[in-house]
Amino acid sequence: MENLLPVPAGDNEPNGHCGAHPRKDCCERVVINISGLRFETQVKTLRQFPDTLLGDPRRRVRYYDPLRNEYFFDRNRPCFDSILYYYQSGGRLRRPANVPLDIFLEELKFYQLGDEALNKFRDDEGFVKEEAEPMPEREFLKQVWLLFEHPETSQAARIIAIVSVMVILISIVIFCLETLPDFRDERDISLPLQALSFSPLSSTRDADNNILLFPLTKMVK
Repeated sequence: MENLLPVPAGDNEPNGHCGAHPRKDCCERVVINISGLRFETQVKTLRQFPDTLLGDPRRRVRYYDPLRNEYFFDRNRPCFDSILYYYQSGGRLRRPANVPLDIFLEELKFYQLGDEALNKFRDDEGFVKEEAEPMPEREFLKQVWLLFEHPETSQAARIIAIVSVMVILISIVIFCLETLPDFRDERDISLPLQALSFSPLSSTRDADNNILLFPLTKMVK
């Protein structure tokens, strides 16, 4: 195998030869070592997606090992089968059955396959798309909405969110302290009991009055 150094960006890469018929990139290969497991593919296969980590020579050069003449990545090995298949198939992405979803998503982001590939993969996996919240049309109302509903938009919004959380925590602490005997006022406890106290005679008298008043109201109507 030729001594393949990191390829510079552009089309001035050395030409490969297949027998007596020279063709550019025909036999030019690259070795990719994924945590000890070596993969070998052609440079033209990676060039199909130049905006990715493996497809851009300038991005992958930082992982090049000149002593072993290979690119070394300390990443998940089962995931790379699908990553390499993405280049070989021209953009088809399939998650291995034995790889958790969150790990596979991390690998896709590491190899910089792009938002289009990520969105297509999420659709294939059945992810529910988050609908964008309708924003007020007026700029002032929009800023107020962002200020109170989206703390990540500005420093002021973060401060308001922190103050709101602190007020809630203080209210909870005060509510808990009021239930302790040391902070309880016995006079406040006796007031509801006095308000609820009633005599049987007064209740009977009120019931009789209600019985007499009911026919009178009917007659008036």
